[in-house]
Formats: sequence, C-alpha cells, structure tokens
Amino acid sequence: MAIKYIFTDLGDLSGQADSFIKVNSEEKQFEFFSGTVTNSVMHRCAVNKSADQSISSNTWTALTFNQEKYDVGNMHDNSTNNTRITIKEAGEYKINYHIKYESDDEVIFESKIKKNGSTDIDGTCDTEGGSEDASYGTLQNHSFLITFAVDDYLELYFYQDNGGAKDVLSANTFFEVYRVY
Repeated sequence: MAIKYIFTDLGDLSGQADSFIKVNSEEKQFEFFSGTVTNSVMHRCAVNKSADQSISSNTWTALTFNQEKYDVGNMHDNSTNNTRITIKEAGEYKINYHIKYESDDEVIFESKIKKNGSTDIDGTCDTEGGSEDASYGTLQNHSFLITFAVDDYLELYFYQDNGGAKDVLSANTFFEVYRVY
C-alpha cells in the first residue's frame, strides 16, 4: 500500500491513540476504529547469539540463535529448535542475515538458507577470508524477498573448509525475517 497524501489538518485526534484508520465504505474519507483488523500486524522476527559457535571444517552447520531482538508472531523459540524461524502467516517475506566469523587466510566460507530442513532457497558466493594473521573477523551480509506458506521454517547454515574448527562470532551475527505482504 502506498501513501499518496499526507494530511496536516486532521482536527482533534484526542482519544484516537492505538486506533486503526480505514477508508469508509464510500471511499471518500478516513475513519478511526478500534476493532480487529485482519492481517494488521506483519509477522517479524530478528534473532542473534549470546556466544560464539564453533563450526567444524567441511560441514554445513545450522546456526543457533538463543536471543531475540524482537519476535512478533511467535516465530522463534530461544531454546527449542533455536536454529529455526517458523512462518506463522503465509505471505512474502524479506530475509536478512549478517554473519561475522573468525577469519583465516585462503579459506572458503559459505552461507545459505534452507527451507524445511532440506530445500536450499538462497546462498552466498564463496568468500575467501581475511588477514594473514587471522586477527579479525570477516562479514557476510545477504538480503532477499521470497514467498512462504504457513509452517515453513527457515534455518541459516554456515560452511568453512579450514581443516579445523572456526567460530561464527556472536558479535554482529543475526538472522531476520519479516513479512512485507
């Protein structure tokens, strides 16, 4: 829905806090009402980590998320299946994720989103990591739109081929899903 006009002289709005606005049946003016609005709340969830997560070499690993920045629609649980964000309302969703990981010279790092534990729905290009002395982390950012059905669940996976374990860092790592339509 696009906003075409911004009204500056709406008169006294006392008592209208937390009310919804709808177009009246003649489509000639706005009305305030406090009733139920279908699909009025767009489901959304953003999760992050409180601790680094060790990722074995040459193994795709689902990232765990034990903290919620927000969760409108009860899409995530911090303890049960905390790798998952579950779709509770069908629609088109924006997916964002940001991964910070322990860098290493000439190592391949990859990430991808899986739907329902099996279907790859998006992935990033291979990234060769960082500094010669592995003194800093490297970041992967990704964002896209996709349509989901009720009860689809998403997981963010990470891969590296260092030969030994590497950490996905808790700082700046998050996974966000929000309904846009």
